[in-house]
Amino acid sequence: MAESSTKEEPASEEGGGEPDLVQVLGSLIMALLIKYWIYICGGMFFFVSFEGRIVMYKIIYMMMFLSCVALYQVHYEWWRRALKYFWMSVVMYTMLVLILVYTFQFQTSPPFWINLTGMSLEKLKDLGLERFSMAMLFSRILIPSSFLLVCILHLHYFHDGFLQLTDLQALVAKEESTIYRLAHPDGSLADLTLLSSSSVEEPSSGCENRKSGGVPEEMLVVVTSTEEEDESLGPRSRVSGSEESRGCSQGGNTEPSTEQNSELKNKWHLVVDRLTVLFLKFLEYFHKLQLFIWWLLEIHVIKIVSCYIIMVAIKEELVDPANWVGLRKSKPLLEYLRNNLLMLAILAFEVTIYRHQQYYRLRNKLTPPAARIIFHGITRQHLDHGIVNFVKYFVNYFFYKFGLETICIHQVEL
Repeated sequence: MAESSTKEEPASEEGGGEPDLVQVLGSLIMALLIKYWIYICGGMFFFVSFEGRIVMYKIIYMMMFLSCVALYQVHYEWWRRALKYFWMSVVMYTMLVLILVYTFQFQTSPPFWINLTGMSLEKLKDLGLERFSMAMLFSRILIPSSFLLVCILHLHYFHDGFLQLTDLQALVAKEESTIYRLAHPDGSLADLTLLSSSSVEEPSSGCENRKSGGVPEEMLVVVTSTEEEDESLGPRSRVSGSEESRGCSQGGNTEPSTEQNSELKNKWHLVVDRLTVLFLKFLEYFHKLQLFIWWLLEIHVIKIVSCYIIMVAIKEELVDPANWVGLRKSKPLLEYLRNNLLMLAILAFEVTIYRHQQYYRLRNKLTPPAARIIFHGITRQHLDHGIVNFVKYFVNYFFYKFGLETICIHQVEL
């Protein structure tokens, strides 16, 4: 028993040093899914709402989606509180739609629904209750079923993490981020080679400890737990002890081969660790590029929104009041609503940018800049300090003074 326990421990410790890169990649992929899976759910709303013929249950889908987006723009905390119940209602509604559409395919279902509701067969088709062929039924149920699966995955795996990620009241400091901590030269990833080499060399440490007279703590546990068994076994236990010592003495003769294997393993661990460091460095620089893009969007998103609103207003300058308020029957409907949906998406994107920047500054304990310019360290005093500072100053001056006005003037001229 003592031999088996001492043999299992090094094997488990060897396996513990290998999956460092796998754990980092796994945590990175999970973090990306938690952050962006909700966008997949939002995209599926459009597939469910505008695929095929427009019926009543698809209009209800769009009403649910628009109400969620409107609440997100109006009040962020209320939106976070209601988000779980919203996805639960979407899941239950989708299940109800699938059950009704599927059960309506029986021959006795149309007369039953006509007698129950008093509606004609055409009105039931407008609600979405219609009989299909087998191939058409599969295509009609496939998208709602996929949407149901996406929503269930979000609720089960990603929703709690998403709420923790978007909580502005409980933020984690940037220094505790995995990427910045591990990619730093003084971080814990720099010591992975030592951990890996120690895990490789641990199987031979038992014999070295026995030669030097020292006993590791794990062996002390085994010895104290088997003292009574040694007394009862008598000479048999002494024989096993002598065999162990003989095995260690024989292992001492094979030290060159074990040293070569350990050196080879150490080299591979070094290669993996260096690749991990380079990958994390790439993620760090990519994250810095993301921060710069977010800052540019924060500066110019109001210009994008204003330009698009002006463009839509000029393009849809209609005379018929019915067309102006949207009371026109159009097919396909998505083509008619495209500009309005894009305007809603841009407005939601604007709110997302502002909240993202607020989240970033709270997380890193930063104060908002006094002016929305690109280069914060450049002022009028730096104008004569070289060509680079000269260009930076006028880039700041142009966007800060004339950015919105210039774009609006060009839009009106068009």
